[in-house]
Amino acid sequence: MARVWITYDWIKLLGAVLLLILLLLCMGRQDRVAAVVPNLTAPTPGNLSGPTVDLRGTGTPGGFVQLLLNGNKIGNPVRIGTDGRWTLPGFNFGAPGEYTLRLQPVDARGNATAPASDFAFSVPAPGNRLRIGAPGNGAQLPAGGFELQGTGSPGEELEVFEDNTSLGRVLVNPDGTWTMAVPPPIPGEHTYEVRSNNASDRIQIAVAAASGTEAGCTRGFTLSLRYGQTVTRPFRFGGEGLGQGYTITVRRGDRIVGSRDVVLDAACGWSYRSDPGAGPVTYEVRPIGASPTDPPLGVINLMIR
Repeated sequence: MARVWITYDWIKLLGAVLLLILLLLCMGRQDRVAAVVPNLTAPTPGNLSGPTVDLRGTGTPGGFVQLLLNGNKIGNPVRIGTDGRWTLPGFNFGAPGEYTLRLQPVDARGNATAPASDFAFSVPAPGNRLRIGAPGNGAQLPAGGFELQGTGSPGEELEVFEDNTSLGRVLVNPDGTWTMAVPPPIPGEHTYEVRSNNASDRIQIAVAAASGTEAGCTRGFTLSLRYGQTVTRPFRFGGEGLGQGYTITVRRGDRIVGSRDVVLDAACGWSYRSDPGAGPVTYEVRPIGASPTDPPLGVINLMIR
């Protein structure tokens, strides 16, 4: 025979229901208290070197973080590890501009569980920063000439200096690269600097002393400066060659204003440093012993400033 429920039974049932509700409320409250405001540990907010970065951060262990870029959701929520860390490699901000990256902690259903964190970033416009790429700073070079290589803004004219002595000008290629042949410097430490109208970069290198004699030089004649350049005084030019060396004849118009012999060094290089007054100057290069009326091996007409 079924037992009739009495008031006591109903009270016990109501108590059990209330206890279950209380437990569920406590569990929900516990989850909310345990939620951690997310943080971004990398990259550092501010200016980025490029649009693609690896994101790393912290948050609620075992939870999720939803990324929003300028208010727009980016993909699915990222799972946070049990150690409270999360990563998202290869994140791309997009085109150059200003961005706000929001980290919103969410549950498995995408509902917010704690306040969001905002981080501001700036993606620069693409371009080629003026720099000397090779040789590297602090390089130890053998005796003789070498090439400076670097990057800059396409079409821009640069001037290269060695210990504040101009080596001439070079035009940046359409792909943003430039190269300059440096005539053989004297042994020792040197500072090379490239300058544009609004930027500069410099390196320091050491050049070894040459060994041997010029008697074995069989290389063809080269001249580092090109015709028609504008250079800053003082300046230096040179190259490589054969034989004993070269005679440099200096002209102002049709008038010869100076002449000097430059012998080859043991690395088959030659170098001539000049510090004339401002204005146009012409330099003629002939083998040592040649007549001033012989055709020169090389001629450069420079505008000195």
